[in-house]
Amino acid sequence: MEIIWVYLYKSLENYHMNNFDNYLEAQARGISFTLKDNMDAKSLKNVINMYMGPNSNVKYVYILDNKGNILASSTGDRGK
Repeated sequence: MEIIWVYLYKSLENYHMNNFDNYLEAQARGISFTLKDNMDAKSLKNVINMYMGPNSNVKYVYILDNKGNILASSTGDRGK
């Protein structure tokens, strides 16, 4: 019985982790698509606010450039 419980627990855990990974990837792609043509400071802030809504599972958003520098974030961090 314990072996079945461990198997079911691990299966459920893997299912939820994969589901959450897919959700985060979809959110990141959405942000990327939205910002593709709009990279000014106001657009960055608007996109962050759009993805940080009251029903969102996303708690932090960091928008990075291709070198990994923070352009904008939901925490107010900027720079390297």
